[in-house]
Amino acid sequence: MAGLQEKLLFIALILYLSGAVLPLMFRRSTSMSLLLGCCPGVAAGALGLALGLWGMLYPDPLVINLGYILPGVELGILIDRLAGFFLATISMIAALASLYSIGYMKMYVKENLAWWSFCYNLFVLSMSLVVIVNNTVVFLIFWELMTLASYFLVTFEYRHQQVRKAGFGYIVMTHLGTVFIISAFFILSGGGDWGFADLAARSESLSATTKSLVFACALIGFGTKAGVVPLHLWLPSAHPAAPSNVSAVMSGVMLKTAIYGMIRVIIDLLGPGPAWWGGLVLAVGIVSAIVGVLYALMEHDLKRLLAFHSVENIGIILMGLGAGMIFYSWSMPVPAAIAVAAGLFHVLNHAIFKSLLFLGAGSVYYATRTRDIEELGGLIHKMPQTAVLFLVGAVSISAIPPFNGFASEYQIYQSLLALSLAKVSGFWSAAGVLACAALALTGALAAACFVKAFGVSFLARPRSQKAAGASEAPPVMRIGMAPLAVLCLALGLIPQVVMNSLLGVAAQIVPGPDLPPLPGAFNLSLALLLAVIIAALAGLANLPGGRARRTETWGCGIVTDASMEYTAASFSQPVRRVYRFILQPKREVSTDYSLLPYFNYRMHFEERIKSVIRDFLYKPLREFTIALSKKWRCIQCGNINLYLGYIFVTLIILLVWVR
Repeated sequence: MAGLQEKLLFIALILYLSGAVLPLMFRRSTSMSLLLGCCPGVAAGALGLALGLWGMLYPDPLVINLGYILPGVELGILIDRLAGFFLATISMIAALASLYSIGYMKMYVKENLAWWSFCYNLFVLSMSLVVIVNNTVVFLIFWELMTLASYFLVTFEYRHQQVRKAGFGYIVMTHLGTVFIISAFFILSGGGDWGFADLAARSESLSATTKSLVFACALIGFGTKAGVVPLHLWLPSAHPAAPSNVSAVMSGVMLKTAIYGMIRVIIDLLGPGPAWWGGLVLAVGIVSAIVGVLYALMEHDLKRLLAFHSVENIGIILMGLGAGMIFYSWSMPVPAAIAVAAGLFHVLNHAIFKSLLFLGAGSVYYATRTRDIEELGGLIHKMPQTAVLFLVGAVSISAIPPFNGFASEYQIYQSLLALSLAKVSGFWSAAGVLACAALALTGALAAACFVKAFGVSFLARPRSQKAAGASEAPPVMRIGMAPLAVLCLALGLIPQVVMNSLLGVAAQIVPGPDLPPLPGAFNLSLALLLAVIIAALAGLANLPGGRARRTETWGCGIVTDASMEYTAASFSQPVRRVYRFILQPKREVSTDYSLLPYFNYRMHFEERIKSVIRDFLYKPLREFTIALSKKWRCIQCGNINLYLGYIFVTLIILLVWVR
């Protein structure tokens, strides 16, 4: 059986490499380059999904040793339950995004699609290898390859200045995070072997202070890649800059590689730590969830709105993991495993519905060439199937039953309630109550945000010629989205089946007694709820006179037009006023007069949301760095001999330090 797994793995790797290389050989034919780049990705994703499910559901891990690539650095593959779960998630989303790309990337026919295919397949390949290698040096190699490939995908439309700016911010922030990840691994290894098993064994002999230092470096490093507040500034710029199919993969699964890194290093390698570790992760999750959803509600750019919701959902995932870490520190493995499994469940669900939403946003952009929802409207009549698919994703991310977003957030609620009732200390009980309240607030604001996003974009009348001239997305794009919509409903109806599988994954990293399967009454209640809703809708549709007569809406004698519709700005205004101490809105009003001061013929009103974190944290830090760099610029004198002297002195210092 292991031989079959190895064959599946190598075939998938060859397919990804083929999808990267073959388009370069046919780069003069854009259609051939696109097909050769996407079709192998679909097949490789299917194989990766099968291999990941295999590793996730079977207790014996797959271990493949491919020899040493450097002295002391062995290239090995480890597909245990945790790696299998993330491999399956990455492969599933990548396969559907590849299928979607066959239609979507035709709008870039004048661009270098061979280069896009090369970067895209390397991106997915590196993500897959990041979660299955068992050596930290090899992990960092593929982590860097993933970063570089995604950078070139973000800057695919490099002719636009805003895209280049977003790419620069992304590459700088992610490399700063990589510095902390390298520091965590370096401290953990202590100059010894770099394998995960060796690091786990060494961590048992580390002092509490050293472990806490590794924890802090890992949280900052992986948190930067995950986009947690306040390390999230690159995310709302980079995700919208990339093509929508790439945004779906980045938001859906690339962010989850950082979650994998956190779990692997902090929970698996370091083991149980002090309760404040989990408390800090929980606090970061709460802040990220609330800040992310608030800024999302203020956005009018559909892709930036979805990007901020990625910050929110990463925060929700961290709330589950933080609760699990707190229970783990108290030697309570059963609630710890359930909380970690709930966090993993939301990892899967967010990958599904966020990819669906980004692909839906891509279909809207494909049809209208705009991301501004104020310029949309009426798309449900122009793109009915896309509207239904987007609505499924919107309902799922809003945590409304019976869809999957509700199922995983409900499990996280249960873990947070258990934390509040643990009676270990009043502080942690209060923390559990606060986390429950924050999660409830986040869910309410997310629902409001997607009422705005869907209502303003798809309902009412078109507010621009772009929306009026829209047409349905190509079939291959809808086929790529449909399985995700089906999964949103399926995982919401049978959540305990998924949770019981994920409990096996959590039990691997939080060892304890055998966990009994969770009861299935929740499944039955959701199934009954769905049956009642369907029956009610069917009954209303068949009532005598139940079909509404279509006519013009009475407007008090005034002919209504699209300019009278409820706008996204007006919809979010009440929330903007309530949370103005966080959002810091800034208004500008100007008036042009035809005859001063009595007659005005034009007024201009603009309201912008201030980025408090950017203005009060990053701008002072940037100015300090620039000032410091100018002072140290004197050492850059252009003298080669002096530069060689710098290198020699640095080498001597390193040799003395190593000894």
